[in-house]
Amino acid sequence: LDPTTDTFETLGLVNEQLDRLGVRRKFERSAETQVKIHSKIYQAADGRMYFSSQDERDEAYDGSQNALYGGRIFAIDPNTNVWESIHTAPEGLIALVARGRYVVSQGYFGHVLYRYDTLTKQMRTKKLGTYKGHASRNIFMDGRGHIYGIRARIASSSELEGVYELGEDRVRVSLVELDTQLNEVQDWPLSDYAPTGHTDSHGLTGFCELRDGSIVFVTHTGALWQVHQVDGKSQLDRLGWMHPEGTAYCASLFAPYGDRFICGFVNAKNGCEWSVFDIQECRSV
Repeated sequence: LDPTTDTFETLGLVNEQLDRLGVRRKFERSAETQVKIHSKIYQAADGRMYFSSQDERDEAYDGSQNALYGGRIFAIDPNTNVWESIHTAPEGLIALVARGRYVVSQGYFGHVLYRYDTLTKQMRTKKLGTYKGHASRNIFMDGRGHIYGIRARIASSSELEGVYELGEDRVRVSLVELDTQLNEVQDWPLSDYAPTGHTDSHGLTGFCELRDGSIVFVTHTGALWQVHQVDGKSQLDRLGWMHPEGTAYCASLFAPYGDRFICGFVNAKNGCEWSVFDIQECRSV
């Protein structure tokens, strides 16, 4: 969209760009398809726009098998509209975030992180791990370049916080903080997360950054959390529920003033409702 002329320009179709770049793969049955751009689109320090795509063909609902063609990270130069395929992963790349020189994408299944350094052109990976087919829809990054994502794993017998009974399994869910080199910094258990072993629980569904640098995020149950720095270290606080009645699915989050109030559409019992949460008062309307 060019706001000065109120006109749109098509920048290209993923599969056609794979043909143009000469990188489209072909296995036994048919040529590669990347059926969905699920990630957000971010501009990195090199000026290019980054996003990720995913295939869904033959993927298993329970996480036992990735899609046939996995996913790709792409970059587009906004001055020339020229595409580049940065990386191909065996997992569908459902989420992406960028800040400064770093671009990070998350692959499911397994919650595998791919960190691309736009300066050195090097790729580094880190597997957070997930439970069967559970796939969180987002990751986020703070002002220091630290990355935050969801981990789900079988809990030990002594673990109680953030643990859920799923059939015969006890599953622990946590928010993991990683530094710019993907070294683990923190692992916080998450209450009110309610995971399943399939892709129908969406994990971290929305987030927004406030002017003080803290980040508020919401999970698929409507539980609200805030990450902020205290004496140089991250702290995680539970804020409450996005909807006044408690559990309700909220797929996106916004902070129009950059402080105190966050808002978003919530799929509540009475249909789609606009909810506003007051961080200062810890209540929603």
